[in-house]
Amino acid sequence: MTDTLWNMKPDKAKAIMLANRQLAEFVCDAVNLEGINFTLPEIQILLDEITTGGHAFYAPVWMKKS
Repeated sequence: MTDTLWNMKPDKAKAIMLANRQLAEFVCDAVNLEGINFTLPEIQILLDEITTGGHAFYAPVWMKKS
């Protein structure tokens, strides 16, 4: 696969890094569309599995990062 517009080589590691970096933004947009009032920093904390008390957040297996 070659890119004729941007002259960029496919880079799977970079694509995964960019997707992970934007995950919190995507979740924040979806949550706000549903009418749930969460800020971006609150969503980043939830995705990092950190609670306000500093205790571990035990999420279901399907929510765990791979």
